[in-house]
Amino acid sequence: MKRNGTDTAGFTEAPGKSRTFEGPLVRSKYVPPGKPAENDVGAAPAFNLTGGQLSALIATAVTEALGAHNVGPLLVDKQSLARKIGCSAAHIDNLRKRGLPVVYVGEAVRFEPPAVIEWLRRQTSNDTE
Repeated sequence: MKRNGTDTAGFTEAPGKSRTFEGPLVRSKYVPPGKPAENDVGAAPAFNLTGGQLSALIATAVTEALGAHNVGPLLVDKQSLARKIGCSAAHIDNLRKRGLPVVYVGEAVRFEPPAVIEWLRRQTSNDTE
């Protein structure tokens, strides 16, 4: 939706199908691929980022800003847990037989990653004593 030439996200249409965003802290300009980018004084930009690089920078900044608040889902299934701790789903089954903590959601078995990691640490410290 546009109001006075600006859409509700703060973007304005600029000549040549580029869009400019003006917000309280940043002014950036989207330039379509293949078109040379220029900064406010008309010179070439100091650096260019691909969409993937920009996404990675944003994800890193958001993760750092959120800190411990960005913990992911509280409960995960067996396959997700196996990916998180770097083992196979069959190894998770073996760990369950040894007492790996689980949470039941109805009949579904779920795992709380921090509790699992703590349990694994305790098992490792018990094995070395």
